[in-house]
Amino acid sequence: MDKFSKIEVKIIDFINKEFSGTYPTKKSVIRWIKDTLGFTNEEAQQWFVLWFLNKDTKSYVSIGKDFRIPWETIENVNRGDALYKFVERLKEKDGDEDEVLEVYYPSDEYNKLVKTLLGDDFHYCDPNGYVKTPCVHFDEDGLVIAGGSDDFEHFISGVGDQSWRIGDDGGSNEDYDTEEFNYVMYNDKTLDIVKKIGDIVGVYIDDPKYDGIEDGGLYTYLDAFLTDDDKEDVINEYLWALNSETGRYRSEQVTEYYEDEVTYVPYTSEFSYGPYTIKIPYEDLLKKIKEHGIFTFSDLQDLEEELNPCEYCDLDDAYWGGDFIDDAGAKYVKEVLNAELERKLHKLEDDENYAEKIKLKKEFLEFLKKSGFTQHSWMKKWTSGDGKLQFLEKDLDFDEKMITFTYNGEKHKTSLENFTPWVQGSVLDLNECVTVSKFRLIMETVGDPLDINTIVIFDFDGTLMDTPHAEEGKREWEEKTGSPYPHRGWWSKRESLDTEVFDIQPIRPTIDEYEKYTKEKNTLLIMLTGRLPNQSDQVEQILHDNNVVFDEYHYKDDGDTFFSKINTINSLLNRFPNVDSIVMYEDREPHAIGFKEWGEGKNLNLDVKLVTKPQLDFK
Repeated sequence: MDKFSKIEVKIIDFINKEFSGTYPTKKSVIRWIKDTLGFTNEEAQQWFVLWFLNKDTKSYVSIGKDFRIPWETIENVNRGDALYKFVERLKEKDGDEDEVLEVYYPSDEYNKLVKTLLGDDFHYCDPNGYVKTPCVHFDEDGLVIAGGSDDFEHFISGVGDQSWRIGDDGGSNEDYDTEEFNYVMYNDKTLDIVKKIGDIVGVYIDDPKYDGIEDGGLYTYLDAFLTDDDKEDVINEYLWALNSETGRYRSEQVTEYYEDEVTYVPYTSEFSYGPYTIKIPYEDLLKKIKEHGIFTFSDLQDLEEELNPCEYCDLDDAYWGGDFIDDAGAKYVKEVLNAELERKLHKLEDDENYAEKIKLKKEFLEFLKKSGFTQHSWMKKWTSGDGKLQFLEKDLDFDEKMITFTYNGEKHKTSLENFTPWVQGSVLDLNECVTVSKFRLIMETVGDPLDINTIVIFDFDGTLMDTPHAEEGKREWEEKTGSPYPHRGWWSKRESLDTEVFDIQPIRPTIDEYEKYTKEKNTLLIMLTGRLPNQSDQVEQILHDNNVVFDEYHYKDDGDTFFSKINTINSLLNRFPNVDSIVMYEDREPHAIGFKEWGEGKNLNLDVKLVTKPQLDFK
């Protein structure tokens, strides 16, 4: 028969008076015992167990407002050693709880004992039934504790909110961006593939412009000779592999570090869907029960990090503090890069149109730079010098040779060929329209503006081509069509250049002059007319039918023809600063005189050739 000693009655009575009529937490009672009665943490744990397990064994006796238990009358004191004795017996019987229960406990106490020892929060891990966690299972060498992810973080892992790193494969932990491609990992095979690309495109990565594969050289090289989609394929595949392998290796380092430091290594068991299970040897468990005054298995969760101590574990530091990739990972990343580069190499080898498309892209972007456009790399955006014209790189379609852009806030879409007038209008803000030759690639027409030292300008009507004048033209149009001429005006109307009605012939002496200049180097050939842009297709088709092709074709939007042409000449001089000679062919004498006087006033070397009828001589 076990009874309380006098000192035990006195101390338990102190505790009961303090918390009588309340529902205190275990921690608050232990803290009060330590702070008020001066016991150590281990002693306070034991006093709490003694008070808690016996406070309901006798009925209360009311004395006024004071409630107390006649502790000295209790004959079978529960000293909280039931759990200790149960675990001790499990240790002796190699975890066979059935044998423990049969030997040490009456059969009618079986279910009651197990339920009591589990406590309020823990369950029994039944391998043959539905498992509800957190739960415990008795193995021959220790106590198995299994839980969910929340239990793992709270009291199983020993590392709290860093527990998510344990068992993580690292696949989604890294987030390298395009900048990492500037420091690309490569091998000899990479260099061999890039050299083969160079054999096709005619420019090698060791060209001074790229200066080798490192320090962003490969990115710049691919940007020049692949489409944006194909370039992004290479970069994204590389970054995917790098993220995956870096995360994997770092996570492996975390696992190795954690398993070296932690007391009980977590694992995946039949009772949990992840690494949320640990096993505590019975000898260790007995020490914890005694040290912390534990009297149910549920109390183990209150130990938190003390249950599975990992005293110096900092998994974040272990993740970021070590090497970022191992040899196997680096080898795999290079293999992925090479495989993707080989796919693009085969595309270049097999598709002639692809190579032409890349050439067009390269020339078009050079054209933009020479026209004063600024590239905003991080936005992948191009903007004209005055900010009026803008477009994103994704709006460039080199397959269809089309571009979508905004001009003064309004959206437009046109062919790359017809984009030049917008470029010139935006950059120079002139009252004119210009197209490049429809029969040559954009950059073939001009080359480097600094190389141009001579500009030769030809008028269209009455200079290059013998087009009909208004009076006889309207009469001939009515005679051949059988209908009244539908307009008052003439030169701005498409009917005036209808080749189904008029036999428009070239003016041979002017054409001979044109042909002479086509053989001159560093010379820009310009067709400059007062015709409107809506007639550009007719003008250029008539010239082309006569084998006359210019570098640029300039038109008038509105306003006075003479001053529109003056603006065009100014714009050409701005674009080609090394020009020291201008030659003009013009059939209107007042205009010819005006151009000559204007050139003298500007101190320009401007030679105006007046084309006179019968179109045989130049004055």
